[in-house]
Amino acid sequence: MAVSPAVVHAQPPPQPATERAEILERLGVVSLQRRDYAEAARYFRAAIAAGRDHWQIRQNLGFALLSLDRCEEAVNELEVSARQSPAPRSFIYLARCYERLKKPGVAIHWLQQTLVRLRELTPAEQKDVYGSLGYLYAAEGQNAAAAEAWEHALALSYDPEIALRLGRAQRLLGETSRARQTLTAIAPERLTRASRAVRLDELAELYRAAGQPADSIAALEEANALEPSAQRHHALGLAFRDLKRRQEAVDQFERATALAPDDLEYAVALGYAYKDARRLADAARVFEAVLARDPDRLPLYQELGYIYAALSDTPRAVEWFKKSIDNAPRDPRPESDRAEERARLQQEVARLAKQFEATAYLTYRSSQRQPNTGSGGAVGGTLPSQSGVEVAYQPPVIGIRDERIFQIVARLLWNFQPGSLEVDDDSLQAGIALRYKPLRAQNLFVSAERLFAIGKDASDDWLLRALYSWEHHPLLGKPDWSHWNYSTVFADVGYFVERSLWVLYGEARQGVTFKLANQVLLTPHVVVDARYQDARGPTDSFVEGGGGLSLRYLFNESRYEGYRGSVELLIQYKAGNFFNRPHGASDGSFHGLVLTGVLRF
Repeated sequence: MAVSPAVVHAQPPPQPATERAEILERLGVVSLQRRDYAEAARYFRAAIAAGRDHWQIRQNLGFALLSLDRCEEAVNELEVSARQSPAPRSFIYLARCYERLKKPGVAIHWLQQTLVRLRELTPAEQKDVYGSLGYLYAAEGQNAAAAEAWEHALALSYDPEIALRLGRAQRLLGETSRARQTLTAIAPERLTRASRAVRLDELAELYRAAGQPADSIAALEEANALEPSAQRHHALGLAFRDLKRRQEAVDQFERATALAPDDLEYAVALGYAYKDARRLADAARVFEAVLARDPDRLPLYQELGYIYAALSDTPRAVEWFKKSIDNAPRDPRPESDRAEERARLQQEVARLAKQFEATAYLTYRSSQRQPNTGSGGAVGGTLPSQSGVEVAYQPPVIGIRDERIFQIVARLLWNFQPGSLEVDDDSLQAGIALRYKPLRAQNLFVSAERLFAIGKDASDDWLLRALYSWEHHPLLGKPDWSHWNYSTVFADVGYFVERSLWVLYGEARQGVTFKLANQVLLTPHVVVDARYQDARGPTDSFVEGGGGLSLRYLFNESRYEGYRGSVELLIQYKAGNFFNRPHGASDGSFHGLVLTGVLRF
């Protein structure tokens, strides 16, 4: 708030005084008019000490001390003056003192007292009161009160600087139409160079909110030409980012960071711009530099984990994910949110850090006439097998690269004799395969497998496969969930090269999972599955459906990887039909109990 010279009004002394005291006061007034505030304060103090003490001399002394920036002393004198006579100029000076003392609420109080006696002030002083009050309200975030005060000031006489502040307050209040009208009515040539740039900043915000990004960018670029600043380059970066103009966003964020290297918000914005532009190594460099200066920016830890995973630097990705997990006690969010994120990060670490995974399953069917498949969701359904063991090795470096996975797989499969748990030796089948997940966002694997026949009914062949799965359910749900949706779709397409044979298998489940205990899950569900095979035998192609329960126990918990193993018991009752081309559309029905045990680790 600008300090203007005191307006000294000649008044007869309100009380008798010595001639010397009068002379001292007059010398103080002369010094005040000459803006020699130190001399003025000395003369006024001497006059008071000589016995000449009244509200106006205290007001003048307070003004002189305010002008010398000795605000605490000024407050004492001005409050004495206000108690002796509630003069509005004393209130104004008090407001200025308290503003300088960083007490805006008290400053607002004294200006509000001034409004009661506003008519005692000149129009220029009234305008100054309203302008100052608006400024203080705006500094306190009271934009509605600020706008009202500035409207009163403008009603007294137009001032483009006050109009600029009013336009900003209207924009912040969401009164975009009035804000645009206020700002566009300002003649730019009547503003200072800095204020012209601020006006363009405000118009840029209005254009952005109105969905006019090109106009917003043009206004910001014009403002930057008038007065370059890191804040404007940052705003331009945000505008270009919204338009997906990633390289231009990077350029602006780089300039903002160069102009304000100590502002970490600009550095973080630059890191995300690098990430959007797929300059992942640069994003990692910036984020690591930010964390070196401010370790409490917790979201950046997992950002670095995902960036290094995308860069196929698995050891560093795991390191940053582990640091993010370790940060959980410092996370200010509710415990349920922290636990959910911790579980997600543990899954990331488990997925990246593992080199081996194994699945073993056994299936018993009570029906004498039965399909030669178990639960297709375990290892697939192109090879008819009710039981088996599969081991997958994920080699370092090439095993996982930017969400793309490469594995070497070996498996042994077999069937049981109908209605029993006696192994059918003729069904023993071995295989070794190379398996690859080519898509980042879809769980699709393709593989080439060499099959080795152990039993006489097994195959010696090459099998080309594509396996796809989709799930709409978490493993454990959120910590405070007692139940959640369970949906799974699985598809398996295979081609036996030497026999020129196509096989298709599909399975879908829908149910609800209940958390019985922290590690025990129960999932009642309905299921339907089908298998189709060219040149099929009597039980090679079928469709079946039914309902059942899944009881799953999780074990082998790790701080960083969560539960690394599980045992699942599937109890299902299914009914279906076999299809055999030589005998028409249907070749017999079947039904019965299906029990499947699955071990994963």
